[in-house]
Amino acid sequence: MALKPDEIFVSESLVKFLGKEGVTYQEGEDPPDIYLTINGEKVAVEITRLSPVVFGEDGEMQNRNTQDTFGVNLCNELDSKLKNKVPQDIDILLVLHLPVNNARKYKKELFKLVESVLAKPIKEGSSQTTSVLGHKIKIIFIPKRRHSNKKIVGAIVNDNSQAHILSNAVAILADRIHDKVLKCKNIPHSGPKWLALYNDYWLADSGTYSMAIKNIQEKHDFQRILIVSDQGVVSELSET
Repeated sequence: MALKPDEIFVSESLVKFLGKEGVTYQEGEDPPDIYLTINGEKVAVEITRLSPVVFGEDGEMQNRNTQDTFGVNLCNELDSKLKNKVPQDIDILLVLHLPVNNARKYKKELFKLVESVLAKPIKEGSSQTTSVLGHKIKIIFIPKRRHSNKKIVGAIVNDNSQAHILSNAVAILADRIHDKVLKCKNIPHSGPKWLALYNDYWLADSGTYSMAIKNIQEKHDFQRILIVSDQGVVSELSET
């Protein structure tokens, strides 16, 4: 299986971090994702993403990006289908509270709501707060934005999100380590194993994860755990 763009980015960032000279990488068996060759020594590297999380009513951890993407896609579809009904000098900002239980019904009712709003006179600077299927929605009529062709845009509020950044970082990191320990348990490699983590949770940085890992009891056999930022900066986590 070919490496994903994020995996290629992480692999190249690791090569740069390690000094390039005498360092190469090749695709692994998945797991591991890649093998690094460092001055003749082969290292198995598993790559994964640290993504924002939320917690459902049952306490189970869920991927926030999946929930938020639903809202973003919904706003894009509203813009595509209804933008011509929005007054020329006004744009509409929808503040959506997610997640929802019935995505199909929510979408249908939201379209009805926006269409009913557009059927009435709209005043720039005004707003209204309502709900769809019990989920809060704020509609704000803003001046036309000259830098964008979109007439309907969205802002997503995830009601299941946890405000404490370190707690989130601990949960995210513990989940990824646990998952990769199981996945890499029987890889065909007797040499060193590393874990490379692409940080997609922009509220937490390598310092946050350095504190987080000290609160994790998960046993693992990764000789090194490395954080890779979206700028390609690599930092190593120390558990002591």
